[in-house]
Amino acid sequence: MNFKIENVFVETELEQDYKIIKELISNAILFFENEFIVDTDKIHIIISSDYVTDVKKIHFQPETLNGGDENGMFIPCFFQNEENKKSNMPMIIINWNRLDKVNGSPKYREIIVESIIVHELVHYYDFCFTYPTSLIQRYGNVFENYDKGNFSDIIGGIFQNCSEVRAKFYQEKYILTSGIIDFNLDYMSKYISSYLCKINLSNRSQTYYTLAHIRGLLLCWSNLANLEKYHHKKDELQRYIMGVNQDILHKEMTNQYQNMSEVFELDMFYEYCDGIGGNETSCSDDRKTT
Repeated sequence: MNFKIENVFVETELEQDYKIIKELISNAILFFENEFIVDTDKIHIIISSDYVTDVKKIHFQPETLNGGDENGMFIPCFFQNEENKKSNMPMIIINWNRLDKVNGSPKYREIIVESIIVHELVHYYDFCFTYPTSLIQRYGNVFENYDKGNFSDIIGGIFQNCSEVRAKFYQEKYILTSGIIDFNLDYMSKYISSYLCKINLSNRSQTYYTLAHIRGLLLCWSNLANLEKYHHKKDELQRYIMGVNQDILHKEMTNQYQNMSEVFELDMFYEYCDGIGGNETSCSDDRKTT
């Protein structure tokens, strides 16, 4: 079935979940628009019960899928195949079957699904607002001019991973400000441990992706720890965050990875990219944002 939420087109085969799906998307859009002060316009969201098949129908490099183990994917028009480009509409695909298995209360699951939609909407902002209005003017159409290992590839890879930091930052902010989870040391340590075991230094692209998510978490946690409501445990929270930051920084410096939290804002991104010499290597081996 197809329906609209203002100017957002929604597609799903899960007719029995129509009401909850509409509510989840609406909540995510409201948070996103309040954070970014924009209107969500002309985007197609698919709540998929057959994620791998749906992505392969749309993405121009379907072989880049990780076996369908993503929570979702944002696919801008220039990452779509020729047939889907005709709609001139960016797409978000949410892996409903994977998210349907999230453990916890119904409310917890709803918050997690909404946070995933927020995550993909941040990619939508970066690729559909920032990229065409700012990045192209400065560096050209780096995704259309993609050639492995060249300047456009390097800039594009940095931009993708910068977007991953931002998407994870706002996703985590959504979860923790919902009140559904207690923000404490136990929560942070378990979360970081789950990410550290994913670091595979033999796969540079995947490692950059993982480090970008860790950086997004640390930035969000550091900001939240300064709020008045956490004043009574601010010191212990910040000590833990600083310790993880030093550990991650050591991994980045030892293995020559850019600290993506240093390019979190657009002016920081420009400063870094303007100073790129000839020794940098691509930090992304594919053309996807998840």
